Amino acid sequence: MKGLTFLANASAWTVASKAAEFKLGAEYNANDVKAKILVNPATKISDLTASYLASSKIAVGGDLTFDVKANKLSKCDFGVNWNPAGKAQVGLKHESASLALNKLTVFFSHAANENQTLGSNFVFDLNAKTVQGNLGLAHRFNADTSSKVKISHNG
Repeated sequence: MKGLTFLANASAWTVASKAAEFKLGAEYNANDVKAKILVNPATKISDLTASYLASSKIAVGGDLTFDVKANKLSKCDFGVNWNPAGKAQVGLKHESASLALNKLTVFFSHAANENQTLGSNFVFDLNAKTVQGNLGLAHRFNADTSSKVKISHNG
C-alpha cells in the first residue's frame, strides 16, 4: 500500500522514576490524509493520531489514547484549524479523557511579519465551569534569539 510505513519508537528518560518506553506501529501518509497508530507491547496502551486536509484552508484531526488492559479511553482530543486569509489562523480544539465534552479551546493567531506573531486563546473548561484567556506576542530577533510575552487571565 502506497504511503504505509512501519515504525519502531523507543524513548528513554533521565528521570529515575520513569522507565524506558518502546512502541511499535504503522503510519499512513497520503495526499490529504495522515494516520499513525503506536502500541506499547508491555502496557498495551495504544495511541492513534489522524488528520485530514479538507481543503487548502481547513484541516481536521484527532488524537486518541486507549488502554487495552483496562479497556479505558484516557485521551480524546480533536480539532479543526482554518486559515481564512494569508498568515491568519483560527482554530477550535477539544480535550478530554473520554468522549464527553470537557475542555474547548478557541485560538486565533496572526503572523504580522516574518519576525512577529500575535495570538490569543480562550479555554472553556466545561466541567470546572471556568474560562481562561491568554494573549501573546512572539518576536524573533535573529535565528538564535527570540522573546515571548504572554498575558493570562483565569476566571
